[in-house]
Amino acid sequence: MANKAGITGNILGRLSHNEPVSMGSMEKICKCLDCNIGDVMEFVWENEAN
Repeated sequence: MANKAGITGNILGRLSHNEPVSMGSMEKICKCLDCNIGDVMEFVWENEAN
């Protein structure tokens, strides 16, 4: 998927560890998957994560 989306494997690794990635990377992933940002991510307030 990294090659098809035009992102690095490092970005996929960051996603798998719930680490931040740029919105540009998220845009590429959404274009590759033909989906909306809400289909691949969710915003959780930091105090709700604990």
